[in-house]
Amino acid sequence: MEQRILVIDDSREMGLFLARFLQEEGFLVSTVSDPREAMAVFEAFQPDLVLLDLNMPYISGWEICRQIKATRPVPVVIFSIRDAESDIARGFALGADDYLIKPFELPDLLQRIERFLGKPSGSGRGA
Repeated sequence: MEQRILVIDDSREMGLFLARFLQEEGFLVSTVSDPREAMAVFEAFQPDLVLLDLNMPYISGWEICRQIKATRPVPVVIFSIRDAESDIARGFALGADDYLIKPFELPDLLQRIERFLGKPSGSGRGA
């Protein structure tokens, strides 16, 4: 069974870029660019891991992280341009399992995902 990753980022382009990369690595990926839809997609898609940007309109990434963690114990990896120690600490306090500062290297992201999920069976590269 494919491991599922939900990417929540208000930049549709970033979401699609990450989705393509992760699909090539063997993951099943869904993206959300409107944070108001994030929880509905989370419930329907049932991801094994969530990649979450913080800076979004309407509903902050902080609030989405809190809601996800209150719903189901799924790993949440925050990725954000917010690099202040206080932001990182707040992310972990709200239940984030990891925090990646933008810009980041794709192999670093993949390594962090694999720490929580392991390598997907039949992964695209390196299989």
